[in-house]
This record gives sequence, C-alpha cells and structure tokens, in this order.
Amino acid sequence: VYGINNQQTARVCGPQKQCYDTTTGVCLNGTTVCPGLDAQLCGSQCYNTSSEVCINGNVQCINSCNGTCYSNSQYCYNNTFICNVGQSVCNIQTSNSLSYYPLGLTCYNSTQYMCSNSTLCAYQYSCGNQCYSSYQSACVNNETICINSLYNVYGINNQQTARVCGPQKQCYDTTTGVCLNGTTVCPGLDAQ
Repeated sequence: VYGINNQQTARVCGPQKQCYDTTTGVCLNGTTVCPGLDAQLCGSQCYNTSSEVCINGNVQCINSCNGTCYSNSQYCYNNTFICNVGQSVCNIQTSNSLSYYPLGLTCYNSTQYMCSNSTLCAYQYSCGNQCYSSYQSACVNNETICINSLYNVYGINNQQTARVCGPQKQCYDTTTGVCLNGTTVCPGLDAQ
C-alpha cells in the first residue's frame, strides 16, 4: 500500500506479524494493531481518544448517541444520528437526477447545500427555497421553477427565455409565446 507521497504505508506489528496501514491504524506496545491514528490501549482494548476515555481499565464514551461514542467536535441529532458541529441534518425522502443522495438522515454543509421538502441539493440547483428536479429547469424571479427542455435554451443575448405570467405564475418561453394582460399565456409571438 502506498500513500500520497508514494511511500509504502503497510507495516507489520508484533510477534504475530499483524499487517496494518499506517494511514488508518497504529501499532501499540509493539503488539497490538488498533484502528484510528489517535488510538490508545485501555488494558488490552483499543479506544479512540477523540470520542472515548479509559477509566480504571474500562473504555467509556465522552458523549453517547444511542450507544455510539462521539467527540466534542460532533453532535447527536435526535439521539439517532451523529454529525460534525456546523453541519445541518436533512431527512432525505426524494432523490432525482440532480439530487442523488442516499435516502434517510444525512449531514450536510448549509453553506453549500440546502434541504427543502425532504430533498437535498447544491445551491446551484436551487430556486428560492426549492430544489430543481431536472436539468430541464429554469428559475424565474428566484421563486418559480419552470420545467421544460426549452427553458434551458438561452436566447441570442445569452438571456434565459423562461418567464412567468399572471397570479398562477404560469411558465412560458419568450421565444414561442407571450403573456397577454399579465394574466394569460398565448402561443406565438404576435398573439393579441
């Protein structure tokens, strides 16, 4: 196994000649391989010093989330899910071509992603407080998502051609239709 700087990271530990990777584990007391770079021994048991402590030969959690230990740089959501401090939680129930995250609870960075109506999306695929569901979408006035392959086509001046008309915010394409009296979409550019 080789690391980033092309140095071999595989090592052997103790008389049992246990193999381990120095990027993911440590050899303690020359006899025991433990997972994690900050692992220590508590008696003969490995423990992670960022989330556990050794008290009188017993490993105990610093913090516990339904029986799973976690560190002070993390938090427990609803006693079921562990996230890093600064992350938010989204209960994803919907997935699509622009939002292909696993269903269920997930942690996310709210400066890069938004969670809306049980869908997680990158801000570039959001419109107001909604997530796009397809590449054939256009965001109008940062509040209405228009879905149609034509709306992604930009006019000659590189301007989006999608618009909305009336109180129902009916989507239309300015290259193929007009909004009459601010209420009705009519096909054709010379409709009256």
